[in-house]
Amino acid sequence: VQPSAGAYGILKSMDVVMAVDGIPVGNDGKIPFRRGERVDLGCYISSLFPGDVATATIFRDGKEMEVSIPVSPIKDLVPSHYNNKPPPYLICSGFVFTALSVPYLDA
Repeated sequence: VQPSAGAYGILKSMDVVMAVDGIPVGNDGKIPFRRGERVDLGCYISSLFPGDVATATIFRDGKEMEVSIPVSPIKDLVPSHYNNKPPPYLICSGFVFTALSVPYLDA
């Protein structure tokens, strides 16, 4: 769970999400959509509004339990724009690429 997500601190490592709002979640992470169709659980979550609360049935430490998860937009940890222009850097696979400058050479 991303640190900026609403489920951070509520869902833990090794939790198994069995249902969300009474909708069963398959072992592939998908839920029933239309007859004969299944969609990713994220599609359902993205259809909720900020401030809504999703009730998840989870399996944790050998017990089934219900937890309430507030729905909120995920905040970017790195800004996606810089003064309404593309940022002066590129992040790819954890590496940050930027133009070489004298302050970077001195560092």
